[in-house]
Amino acid sequence: MLIAGSGVKSQAPTHISFPEGLAGSTQFTISLPVSRKLLVFVRAGIGLFEAAVATVIIAVAVWELFPSISRSIAPPDFVRLVVTTLLWLPVPYCAALLFQAFLVEPLNFFPACYGLTFLLWLLHKMSPAVDVVRAFGAESPLLTHRLPLSQLATAELLAVTLLLVAVWAVQRREY
Repeated sequence: MLIAGSGVKSQAPTHISFPEGLAGSTQFTISLPVSRKLLVFVRAGIGLFEAAVATVIIAVAVWELFPSISRSIAPPDFVRLVVTTLLWLPVPYCAALLFQAFLVEPLNFFPACYGLTFLLWLLHKMSPAVDVVRAFGAESPLLTHRLPLSQLATAELLAVTLLLVAVWAVQRREY
């Protein structure tokens, strides 16, 4: 999440002072002649693409470097697990993006983690069908030999909702 959370950085500061953090780059980016909505969507798209590429590279490396994994897991099940991971990645990324819209950047990791954990806990209490974390537990492709469609649909809906709230917050915030 930290690698993907970096997204597009327009201007890196020469030193990071805690009160300002990377907010100097935010001021520079906001001054560019582009809509805030497009800016958030581009940042999310590039960040999610980076996360997806890193996930696929790591998955291929794990499959090739650890013969115990490649011998004990059927290739279609491993592919389903990677697809499940790729479809789940937007949830924490969009949660971090939402909190970045409200907080100073160095501090956004903690409330994003706590807020996302609370949201996932609420989904867990609601029903197994919407328990997003269950996609890696009882409904894992390694156990069921199928994709956990209801959990993944819930994850995508949650990610889109978090992204749209982040866009709404960025459009209405006074910088």
